[in-house]
Amino acid sequence: MKYKLLITFRFLLIVMFSYTLIHKLFDMETFMDTLKKSTIIEDNQIELIFYIVPILEFSTILTLFFWKRIEGFYFSFILMLLFTIYLIALNNFSLYKGCSCGGIFNKLSYFEHLVVNFFFIFISLISIILFEKKE
Repeated sequence: MKYKLLITFRFLLIVMFSYTLIHKLFDMETFMDTLKKSTIIEDNQIELIFYIVPILEFSTILTLFFWKRIEGFYFSFILMLLFTIYLIALNNFSLYKGCSCGGIFNKLSYFEHLVVNFFFIFISLISIILFEKKE
């Protein structure tokens, strides 16, 4: 049961990160424009974030897909936590209310986006707990 749950959660995380990564890579201009509109990101940080976020997403996908170890779940948990903190800060402290996730995620309301983010934080955390109990 635990093994099947871990496989399912791993699959969901890979699909979600792959979707957002592919959208960013195929529409880099929109991703950059969205980052530039954010009033909580300093101008000198935009280019760094523009490159770092896709690299982190790709690294997380590879770790989840190939290593099949707990690190991928930790990467997922930390990334989703950071994205959620950014989303909350953007919504509460910025004039611009958009998100740079890409694709269908851009069309979600703030509340819907939080629900999705908390879902992926939750499955990452449950995966970490299950993985540690497995060993």
